[in-house]
Amino acid sequence: MSTTCRDCQECRVAIAKPLALPRIARAGTSRLLAVALAMAIALVFCGPLLGADAPAASATPAPTSTPAPSEVKPGAVLTIVSPHWQGLRWEIARGFERWHEEKFGVPVRVRYLDIGGTSGIERYITNNPAAVADIDVMFGGGTDPFTRLARLGYFQPVQLPPRMMAELPADIFGVPLRDKDLLWISTYASVFGILVNKQVRDWAKVPDAHSWEDLADPRLQSWVSSGDPRQSGSIFAMYEIILQAYQWEHGWRVILGMSGNVRSFLKSASSSVKEATFGETAYALSIDSYGLAQQVYLGGNMADYRVPPGKSVCSGDSVAIFRQAPNSLLAQRFVQFTVSREGQLLVMLPRGVPGGAVRYEINRMTVRPELYEELGDRTPVRLNPFREKLGFLYDVGLAASRRSVLQGLLGAWAVDMHAELRAAWAAVNALPPERAELKARLLQRLLAPPLSLDEIRQIYTRVPTGGKDKAGKPEMLSPYEDPVRRNQLILQWQRAAAQRYGDVLREAKAGG
Repeated sequence: MSTTCRDCQECRVAIAKPLALPRIARAGTSRLLAVALAMAIALVFCGPLLGADAPAASATPAPTSTPAPSEVKPGAVLTIVSPHWQGLRWEIARGFERWHEEKFGVPVRVRYLDIGGTSGIERYITNNPAAVADIDVMFGGGTDPFTRLARLGYFQPVQLPPRMMAELPADIFGVPLRDKDLLWISTYASVFGILVNKQVRDWAKVPDAHSWEDLADPRLQSWVSSGDPRQSGSIFAMYEIILQAYQWEHGWRVILGMSGNVRSFLKSASSSVKEATFGETAYALSIDSYGLAQQVYLGGNMADYRVPPGKSVCSGDSVAIFRQAPNSLLAQRFVQFTVSREGQLLVMLPRGVPGGAVRYEINRMTVRPELYEELGDRTPVRLNPFREKLGFLYDVGLAASRRSVLQGLLGAWAVDMHAELRAAWAAVNALPPERAELKARLLQRLLAPPLSLDEIRQIYTRVPTGGKDKAGKPEMLSPYEDPVRRNQLILQWQRAAAQRYGDVLREAKAGG
């Protein structure tokens, strides 16, 4: 099996070298230091890093031989781009290679290209159309990127046996699990929530948090961890969920207040989980596969994964086959394996159990509803998304259409100007009770949406350019798809954020 690892990509377990001591340890609390170290050691639930059996791959896809469409030749290589963490990639590759040889009598290999996270993969695909011709499958990254890339014509329809199609639900409480033309299909279900380090929360005496809005409590300054929504698809999904669940104006109030509490914006979703696990923060934004794993393996007395009641959603984590896939038949078989009973049991059963993973703990939620009842207590996965409605009806189309613009806007206002936001947030919340009127006015100004809904809609809405696209059809582009205009907008947003935060900071200090 050939796989690649970007320092374990989404699950970099950095315990080979001394870490910065968690805050509870630096405060001289020896008992909690032991807890933090135990949590750090337990984080290796994902298994050992790959070594000699994981040669690095170039970010530029290598040419792949193309067999006849009606056959798969022995030794054929399936080339995949995936933001999934290394453990899941390794187990799925191992399982598929074994399944294919047993079912078809033909040995094959899986090769992952290390391009980065979901956003990096999407940029690579749209910026390198020639290189994409050498890639077979895109595996993982939610549904939004698949919706956009399908619209742009990058994928071919998935072909599954009729009986298998009948076994797979089309949606979870209205959230689609597959494209209407089968240009993508979900392999796993995902929910979004909050990982709580209960030991740190209690030691720091900070308020308990069950909702996204709770994370905007000013008493949590520096005790919240988040990834960069421009780099992580799952982190961005949580910000989009907040904007839809609380509506635009109040959603921005929650996001900017929470961002004022964020210790630092980290590159990946797993990094924020590890920051909380190592004791640097009490709370972390987390997808279920990371948060539930920590709760299961560390125990409920140390860690707790919470899904905000009524304010979260369950969505799909998808797979698609590129339109010009050099190994199209093998790619179709890969998709079939991932949603098959065998492929789904692999990610639901505990490591070491027959039919389960052999090296890494996966713990993903299946898209096969019957397996939840069938496995019962035999699976570490405790949440059944087909039985428990989590909240509101999430608008997948809206999220996909404005994703790129929102990533830029969030990046400019929350991440790039994070130091300025934190300073203004701290200064306003430090105002004494007798300045309550000033405090309320400054908070209203500080946490207001950067743009109105109409303004952002004009930026992401595609309009005719008067030209033709590569297929000869009328070209449709949004202002944000123009690289020059996009850079101008981001710079404009950064300047506006810096101006607002600076003005609020100065007025808060003068009024204190």
